[in-house]
Amino acid sequence: MNLSKVLASAIGEQRAAWFVSLGITAIFLFFVYFFSSPVPFGDDLPAIYEYWRRLSEEITPGEKALVLFSNNYVEHRLLALSLIVFIGQLFSETVPLPFFCLSAALLWTGVLLIYWKWLNRTGLSPWWGVVITGVLLSGASYQTAYWTMAALQHFSVVFLCFLTVFLLSRKLSGGYVAAALVTAFICTFSSGNGMAVWPTGVLILLINQERRFLPVWLAGLLFSISLYLAGVRLGETHSGRSLSTVFDSFWAKSVNLVAGPGGAVLIERSLLDFSDGGVAFSARNPAIYVGIMLLILYLLVFRMALRRSAAGEPDRIAAAIAGTSLFLLMTYAFITFGRSAGEASFVVFKSRYYTYSVAAIANGFFALACLTRNSSWRAWLLGGSLAFTAAFWLVWQCSIYPILLNQRAILDIGYTNYLNRGKWVIYQATSFYENYYHSFFGKEQNKALLPAPPLLVKAYRNRLESAAGFTPCQDLRVDLLDNGVVYAVSLRNEEAPAIQEKGEGYAIAMTSERDTFLLPALHMRNGVLRFLDSGRATRPGYTLNVLLRKNDFPPATYRLHQFYFKDDRGVINPDTVGELLWAQPPSSADR
Repeated sequence: MNLSKVLASAIGEQRAAWFVSLGITAIFLFFVYFFSSPVPFGDDLPAIYEYWRRLSEEITPGEKALVLFSNNYVEHRLLALSLIVFIGQLFSETVPLPFFCLSAALLWTGVLLIYWKWLNRTGLSPWWGVVITGVLLSGASYQTAYWTMAALQHFSVVFLCFLTVFLLSRKLSGGYVAAALVTAFICTFSSGNGMAVWPTGVLILLINQERRFLPVWLAGLLFSISLYLAGVRLGETHSGRSLSTVFDSFWAKSVNLVAGPGGAVLIERSLLDFSDGGVAFSARNPAIYVGIMLLILYLLVFRMALRRSAAGEPDRIAAAIAGTSLFLLMTYAFITFGRSAGEASFVVFKSRYYTYSVAAIANGFFALACLTRNSSWRAWLLGGSLAFTAAFWLVWQCSIYPILLNQRAILDIGYTNYLNRGKWVIYQATSFYENYYHSFFGKEQNKALLPAPPLLVKAYRNRLESAAGFTPCQDLRVDLLDNGVVYAVSLRNEEAPAIQEKGEGYAIAMTSERDTFLLPALHMRNGVLRFLDSGRATRPGYTLNVLLRKNDFPPATYRLHQFYFKDDRGVINPDTVGELLWAQPPSSADR
């Protein structure tokens, strides 16, 4: 066999795998930046905007450092988020949410680079890197990738843990340990589950027989976790309250713990925006069995890590996989027991937690590659893994596209309502976030942080009136909830042309003689097979399903009209879909 031909073939194979991985990475980063909204959502206000305002105040460098290290939200310290926002403030006068999302996404690709380094050290086929890329950079964790606060929290804590494991899995010196201590400290103070990095480090040091560094690592553990918990009032947090019911529905929580790592294989097709839908508790859920397979792989690679070579050297890559596996399992233990309310339900099937699931599945594939590197079945296993990854990536990309279109439109519509009528109506079941928007931006010093108006504002102001091109709506329903305090309004349109682009969409204009509010319509998902046939990720039609609190709107008779917008152009249908008679909500004495 000609050695030069073998080397040329290997180099060509590696380059091909790198190019495929690079292409998937480029698509992921493009999507994140393109679809990330400059309009804050949910926890962005308390975690980012409040912090940005405090940093902007005239304070000494020491006070600014204190603000940086003390930034937190509920039980989470947010050091990595705070550092990135601090850097962003040096270059921007306004809060650049899409830039922050992209920064978090780049940290997430750092996890992929670590896997590539480990693959090169093991001599495994570079196509395993493509398998890992397709899983890690799929759309499964869309809620994290496109929700700025979640992106900065969840992506950064996983990257910091993997970086710590990468440093500890090398032949250790004082410099590597010092660097690992720094990254572990930042990891701990970047999210509540970041504390799991310390047991992970203990496991790696023991497996790799680096016991001389164990005392300093344990000292770092005690110092960091004590400092973290010293500033957290657990009794006032959801996690703290959940501790009182830790043994309630224990079997269901155990099933959650097993299903969590495999959760990303479950796609809830009814979700059309960032809402977290409830998943019925069932033993038939496929994520449970994927989770069991991952646990088996983790146990097998842990056993492999305990073995020694003929020269007595530890398998440092196997130790690294064992360490990352422990971190991910501990994370799901935190989620399961810290987010459950005591009832038998699934709490792990939320997209922001799928960040840890795709990491767990990718970790499982890497474990499989290491365990079968000398198996006669390795080529078949690699081929099957590539097929799974291709399907997984494609299904999630098709699934998230309408979600991203819808979420962007929801935020633009909510912000347009705020700019036009002073009501930031996001139409969530709870008014907590809406009230937070009003109270934060109601202060004069915070108005400078308002994002630029979306094109939708201009589209509605310059709207044309025409019934041409509109199709009829059906099944308008208006139900009174909560003793008449909330209207549940829903309708559907099966024929409206499909929406394909960001900045284009439908809304329902709720108009009275004095006021107009836009209600967000949701585009419909097309499905993978129809996407492959038509090349379109959305299908014709839209739905409206909103909760409207009476206190948010002046009493009047509101007429419902279809409204179409694309960039700065808008058309409203003068024909009404229906009417709402908006009376004053009943007083507490009448209930």
